[in-house]
Amino acid sequence: MNKKWEFYEENSEEIIDIAKRQQAIIKKYQEEKQCTAIVQLAHKMLPMFRQLEIDEEIPLLEKLEQATKNDLPENQILSLTQEVINKTILLLKEDFKIS
Repeated sequence: MNKKWEFYEENSEEIIDIAKRQQAIIKKYQEEKQCTAIVQLAHKMLPMFRQLEIDEEIPLLEKLEQATKNDLPENQILSLTQEVINKTILLLKEDFKIS
């Protein structure tokens, strides 16, 4: 078993809790079109996703983190946010067997 999966197993409840909370918060921000809050949360989410090597979401979170600097329009930020939400739901279902 590799270190990534050992870490998952040892910390799965905490990882699941954090992922669920962040997914709920980012979804709320998306619904309220709080783009600045989305950018800030993406910045906070990145370290955990990098540590867990969740490669599918890292580029999306990096784009969101840089959205303000790169002058991304609101619709693009909200679209990237939806991708993060969808991938987080998929991660919870596939890797952690949470429905």
